Amino acid sequence: MEKINFEWYRGDDELETLVFESDGEPVDFTGCNFAMDIVPETNGSRGIRLSLSDGISVEGNRVQIKVSHDKTDGVVWRSAKYDLQMTDGEGRVKTLCFGHIRLTHDVTR
Repeated sequence: MEKINFEWYRGDDELETLVFESDGEPVDFTGCNFAMDIVPETNGSRGIRLSLSDGISVEGNRVQIKVSHDKTDGVVWRSAKYDLQMTDGEGRVKTLCFGHIRLTHDVTR
């Protein structure tokens, strides 16, 4: 499990590509499900949930996280924590990475 921090700009479409290996070999994500929760560090603020059907895509050992500008529209938080979890075909859950997201608010609407 690795700590990875992101810096995003509110109002932009963000794309992060993560590549996973184990002992120098690509991780096989065939048949796996993914979920990522982004939880603001300010209580009561709206968070973001991503899944394979909305915001996460997988190709081989590459996991792409896509956060479109509408997902951060109207959020007031500037810092959040997240984790990316994978569930394999047997139902085992593994946290692949975690960290913080710093969100700089845009000026232009």
